[in-house]
Amino acid sequence: MNNKLIYDKDIFNLETLIEIYDDNSVEIVNDALLGFVQASVKKITKLEIAYMVDDLVDVSLIAHSLSGLCRFCAVTKLGRLSDQLSLAAKNNDKLKVSKLIAAIHAHWPMLEKQIKYVVKNYRAIDD
Repeated sequence: MNNKLIYDKDIFNLETLIEIYDDNSVEIVNDALLGFVQASVKKITKLEIAYMVDDLVDVSLIAHSLSGLCRFCAVTKLGRLSDQLSLAAKNNDKLKVSKLIAAIHAHWPMLEKQIKYVVKNYRAIDD
Protein backbone atom coordinates (compact mmCIF):
# COMPACT_ATOMS: atom_id res chain seq x y z
CA MET A 1 0.00 0.00 0.00
CA ASN A 2 1.52 3.29 -1.12
CA ASN A 3 -0.89 5.34 0.98
CA LYS A 4 1.30 5.92 4.04
CA LEU A 5 -0.63 6.70 7.19
CA ILE A 6 0.96 6.70 10.58
CA TYR A 7 -1.29 4.87 13.01
CA ASP A 8 -1.09 1.97 15.44
CA LYS A 9 -2.17 -1.30 13.82
CA ASP A 10 -2.64 -2.79 17.29
CA ILE A 11 -5.51 -0.35 17.77
CA PHE A 12 -7.00 -0.42 14.27
CA ASN A 13 -5.88 -2.13 11.06
CA LEU A 14 -6.74 -0.26 7.87
CA GLU A 15 -5.42 -2.98 5.55
CA THR A 16 -7.67 -5.55 7.20
CA LEU A 17 -10.67 -3.22 6.94
CA ILE A 18 -10.02 -2.82 3.21
CA GLU A 19 -9.79 -6.61 2.85
CA ILE A 20 -13.03 -7.12 4.79
CA TYR A 21 -14.94 -4.74 2.51
CA ASP A 22 -12.91 -5.64 -0.59
CA ASP A 23 -12.92 -1.93 -1.38
CA ASN A 24 -10.33 0.76 -0.73
CA SER A 25 -12.45 3.74 -1.73
CA VAL A 26 -12.51 6.76 0.54
CA GLU A 27 -16.29 6.55 0.82
CA ILE A 28 -16.35 2.93 1.97
CA VAL A 29 -13.47 3.34 4.43
CA ASN A 30 -14.91 6.53 5.90
CA ASP A 31 -18.47 5.19 6.07
CA ALA A 32 -17.28 2.01 7.78
CA LEU A 33 -15.22 3.89 10.34
CA LEU A 34 -17.77 6.60 11.06
CA GLY A 35 -20.52 3.97 11.32
CA PHE A 36 -18.33 2.01 13.70
CA VAL A 37 -17.85 5.04 15.95
CA GLN A 38 -21.55 5.80 16.02
CA ALA A 39 -22.55 2.20 16.81
CA SER A 40 -19.75 1.75 19.34
CA VAL A 41 -20.65 4.85 21.32
CA LYS A 42 -24.17 3.45 21.74
CA LYS A 43 -22.88 0.02 22.77
CA ILE A 44 -20.34 1.45 25.22
CA THR A 45 -23.05 3.61 26.79
CA LYS A 46 -25.29 0.54 27.19
CA LEU A 47 -22.31 -1.37 28.58
CA GLU A 48 -21.65 1.27 31.22
CA ILE A 49 -25.32 1.33 32.23
CA ALA A 50 -25.44 -2.46 32.54
CA TYR A 51 -22.26 -2.35 34.61
CA MET A 52 -23.63 0.37 36.91
CA VAL A 53 -26.76 -1.65 37.65
CA ASP A 54 -24.62 -4.78 38.16
CA ASP A 55 -26.24 -6.72 35.31
CA LEU A 56 -23.36 -8.97 34.30
CA VAL A 57 -25.51 -10.96 31.89
CA ASP A 58 -26.18 -7.79 29.92
CA VAL A 59 -22.53 -6.74 30.24
CA SER A 60 -21.50 -10.05 28.69
CA LEU A 61 -24.01 -9.80 25.85
CA ILE A 62 -23.21 -6.19 25.02
CA ALA A 63 -19.45 -6.82 25.19
CA HIS A 64 -19.89 -9.81 22.86
CA SER A 65 -21.84 -7.63 20.42
CA LEU A 66 -19.19 -4.89 20.62
CA SER A 67 -16.50 -7.48 19.94
CA GLY A 68 -18.28 -8.57 16.76
CA LEU A 69 -18.60 -4.97 15.62
CA CYS A 70 -14.87 -4.51 16.22
CA ARG A 71 -14.01 -7.57 14.14
CA PHE A 72 -16.22 -6.31 11.30
CA CYS A 73 -14.28 -3.02 11.26
CA ALA A 74 -10.76 -4.32 12.03
CA VAL A 75 -10.64 -2.60 15.43
CA THR A 76 -8.20 -4.88 17.20
CA LYS A 77 -7.51 -3.72 20.75
CA LEU A 78 -11.09 -2.79 21.65
CA GLY A 79 -12.13 -6.13 20.18
CA ARG A 80 -9.73 -8.00 22.48
CA LEU A 81 -10.85 -5.98 25.50
CA SER A 82 -14.49 -6.68 24.63
CA ASP A 83 -13.82 -10.42 24.30
CA GLN A 84 -12.13 -10.44 27.70
CA LEU A 85 -14.97 -8.41 29.22
CA SER A 86 -17.62 -10.74 27.84
CA LEU A 87 -15.84 -13.74 29.32
CA ALA A 88 -15.21 -12.07 32.69
CA ALA A 89 -18.86 -11.04 32.97
CA LYS A 90 -19.99 -14.53 31.96
CA ASN A 91 -17.74 -15.92 34.72
CA ASN A 92 -19.15 -13.41 37.22
CA ASP A 93 -15.65 -12.02 37.87
CA LYS A 94 -16.67 -8.56 39.09
CA LEU A 95 -13.12 -7.38 39.79
CA LYS A 96 -11.95 -8.23 36.28
CA VAL A 97 -15.12 -6.72 34.79
CA SER A 98 -14.41 -3.49 36.65
CA LYS A 99 -10.82 -3.39 35.40
CA LEU A 100 -11.86 -4.10 31.81
CA ILE A 101 -14.59 -1.45 31.83
CA ALA A 102 -11.93 1.02 33.02
CA ALA A 103 -9.52 -0.19 30.32
CA ILE A 104 -12.16 0.29 27.61
CA HIS A 105 -12.94 3.74 28.94
CA ALA A 106 -9.23 4.65 28.90
CA HIS A 107 -8.69 3.16 25.43
CA TRP A 108 -11.63 4.81 23.68
CA PRO A 109 -10.05 8.30 23.24
CA MET A 110 -6.97 6.76 21.58
CA LEU A 111 -9.12 4.68 19.23
CA GLU A 112 -11.31 7.63 18.38
CA LYS A 113 -8.22 9.76 17.66
CA GLN A 114 -6.83 7.07 15.34
CA ILE A 115 -10.12 6.76 13.47
CA LYS A 116 -10.44 10.54 13.07
CA TYR A 117 -6.87 10.64 11.75
CA VAL A 118 -7.55 7.94 9.16
CA VAL A 119 -10.87 9.51 8.09
CA LYS A 120 -9.16 12.88 7.66
CA ASN A 121 -6.02 11.66 5.89
CA TYR A 122 -6.96 8.51 3.97
CA ARG A 123 -6.83 8.70 0.20
CA ALA A 124 -7.74 5.66 -1.87
CA ILE A 125 -5.11 4.06 -4.02
CA ASP A 126 -5.98 4.22 -7.70
CA ASP A 127 -6.37 0.76 -9.15
